[in-house]
Amino acid sequence: MFAGVLQSTASNCVLLERRGNQLVFALDPEKASLYDEAHPRRLTDLLRDYFAAPVQVDVRIQPLPNGLETPAAWGERQRREAREAAIQRLRDDPLVQQLQQEFDASLDLESVTYS
Repeated sequence: MFAGVLQSTASNCVLLERRGNQLVFALDPEKASLYDEAHPRRLTDLLRDYFAAPVQVDVRIQPLPNGLETPAAWGERQRREAREAAIQRLRDDPLVQQLQQEFDASLDLESVTYS
């Protein structure tokens, strides 16, 4: 549906309100460097096609309301939490603990990946 810079812009927005067919989004100012004045029009076109209904998009560059998380921030948090959980599982693993004791080993936390 979205691609490139528009996808980045949209993923760093939160929906503030819906008034009829108007959708009002807030764009995190820290992520607004790639914002282009054409983005609201392009987003309007894409959402109109997606919903098969008329919509109007307003994007405001402003601090995000407390408690709201952009899709990009949510994804980053999910990745960070998954990595932290993988590290904790390694630390709690009896075999890993045994290897650390027997060989005076340590975990290379930068090399931890997860799926």
